[in-house]
Amino acid sequence: MKQKIGKSAVAATLVIIALALIGQPVHAAYFLYTNPDRASYVPGDSGTLTIVVSNTGTTTINLTNLTVYFPWAGFGPDGKWQGNQSTTYSNQLIGSSGTSSSIFTTTFQFTIPSWYGGGGIQNCFGGSSTTRYGQYVNCVVVGSN
Repeated sequence: MKQKIGKSAVAATLVIIALALIGQPVHAAYFLYTNPDRASYVPGDSGTLTIVVSNTGTTTINLTNLTVYFPWAGFGPDGKWQGNQSTTYSNQLIGSSGTSSSIFTTTFQFTIPSWYGGGGIQNCFGGSSTTRYGQYVNCVVVGSN
């Protein structure tokens, strides 16, 4: 009797594990590259940020949006939110790795606010008006299937 229960328990456990593995969502696998058109900017300068999404996975990515958070993201002196740009996409497919459609490229235009002064290395948000120049790590949010 104990052997029957033990075998049934093992079989039930294996079925549960198999169902759990089958039900796991597939997450997009990609590299994100960002490339500004110049090495440096000062307040008031305009520029272009090129973004490349390269699919490294085996499944197609359905890109739904890209959001760029520039270092000056936040409320400006006028009290209005500024510093991020979003673009939404409908049926923008990025093919699986190794196909001719596995790379998606787009650009964002931006202008550094004249009031912005930087402030050290930043990640996604922030900065202060006390330092004129700064070094920043890009922050781009990718929305996909």
